[in-house]
Amino acid sequence: MSKKKPYNWSNSQKPPLLQPHSIAKHEVIEAYLERYIEVLTADPRQDALRITIVDGFSGGGMYRHAETGELCAGSPLIFLDTIHRMEAQIQAQRTKDFHIDAHYYFIDSDAMALSFLKSQLRKQGYGHMIGEKIFLLNGSFSHLFPGLMEVILARRGRVLFLLDQYGYKDTPLPMIRQIFARCPKAEVLLTFAVDALVNYIAGSGSFRECLRNLDPSDRLLSDKDIHEVSRLKKKVAPSEGAAQWRLMIEKKLLKRVVHMSGASHYTPYFIVSRQSHRAYWFLHLSMHIKAWDEMVKLHWQRHNCFVHHGTPGLNMFGFDPHNRAYDFRFDAAAKEQSNAALSKQLPRLIYAKDGITFRDLLISQSNRTPASSDIFRHVLNMLRSEGDIYIIDHRSGKPRRTLGHWDNHILPKRQDIHILH
Repeated sequence: MSKKKPYNWSNSQKPPLLQPHSIAKHEVIEAYLERYIEVLTADPRQDALRITIVDGFSGGGMYRHAETGELCAGSPLIFLDTIHRMEAQIQAQRTKDFHIDAHYYFIDSDAMALSFLKSQLRKQGYGHMIGEKIFLLNGSFSHLFPGLMEVILARRGRVLFLLDQYGYKDTPLPMIRQIFARCPKAEVLLTFAVDALVNYIAGSGSFRECLRNLDPSDRLLSDKDIHEVSRLKKKVAPSEGAAQWRLMIEKKLLKRVVHMSGASHYTPYFIVSRQSHRAYWFLHLSMHIKAWDEMVKLHWQRHNCFVHHGTPGLNMFGFDPHNRAYDFRFDAAAKEQSNAALSKQLPRLIYAKDGITFRDLLISQSNRTPASSDIFRHVLNMLRSEGDIYIIDHRSGKPRRTLGHWDNHILPKRQDIHILH
């Protein structure tokens, strides 16, 4: 594969162009960070939030919109501006002092990119924070990772990683697994160039060597998988290929990438580049069901869409600058479809488990559905009103009219509700 980088930071007066698909990704980052801070500061008694932001492939911090020519912020400035704005917003709503204690680690292997970023930080009024709260690190993320993890663990607090790699192999999956093993409250936003990997699949030694950068265990793609892809590439017509071997291998890849990352929950955007016609995943990975839920809610709020490859449990969320129709859109019609589907599926699931808490229900289904907790809640309340299920308060053991707390129990109608009294 080509080692060519997509952005040139050598001209200090002329930021590189940023394509619409990348702008959409930046909008997702900003919107999620806003909600992330809102959730973590919901308690009005809280006077501070400690957070560490790690931008593993930061770039130079400023671009020009490829279509309008307007300046647009890169991820480092999005993080800084959003946290500054949210801190002021929260402080305005409280009587006592509140502050966000944020440290930022902006990493790039391109020294010119970091030089460009430093100049932009100074222009935007953040120069005084460099070396105190903002740390610019020149080198590869994988090389700097061990030392960075020690700093993060010593500092404690919340951690958000943006690993917006160019390609698919600069962030080895065992590294992400280590993040979650050592820092369970961390969340990771990972770019994965799935088209680049799928297009390059071959049985050659060079491909295997390349793949080992991502997966040293050699479990991501077996020899059987590679042979099957090679066979289908030769067998099917180019116009039919994407409908067969590409979708087959993407299904396997997504499941294995998530499994090997160690994340309990994931939400995948499927983003298509208008410029290159290549697609990539933008994955939100976490260990906590509420983090998953907030990202799914963001899809519904922003009316993004996702590609469903046809197998339950493999849903792909996406943005396509061409606005091509996907199987599922987060709109009113999609919500009706979700309500109808869950109305049929949830009673069977609840009966099969002989009852379950709302939290455990979401945990068991999170990676299989585009429905948020709000949609689950609506359907479950409707099922209770129609007499299909009981909702039992987890503290008192008494029946409830509405779902309420995440730890409340959902029981099939046939079950004796007095067992929880």
